[in-house]
Amino acid sequence: MKFYKKVSLLAFFITALLVAGCSTNKGGDDRRHTIVLGGLYESKQAAFESVPPTTLHVSSDEYSTKTQKSGNYRSFFWGLITHTDY
Repeated sequence: MKFYKKVSLLAFFITALLVAGCSTNKGGDDRRHTIVLGGLYESKQAAFESVPPTTLHVSSDEYSTKTQKSGNYRSFFWGLITHTDY
């Protein structure tokens, strides 16, 4: 009986993760906004948004010398780490 209880609990959590999935929204200006697992990974195209003060910010200026910026905004682990390209 314990085995079936553990298997059903495991199946429930796997199903919950798969159902949570991801969502991709396309705005009227063809910019994408993707959210995976409720914020584990979030991506916004051409966002040029200000970075919250409560995050570890990594900018593409720190490791790249390209001059044309895309304005992409990526957030990992529910906003703990943020990567910007602007």
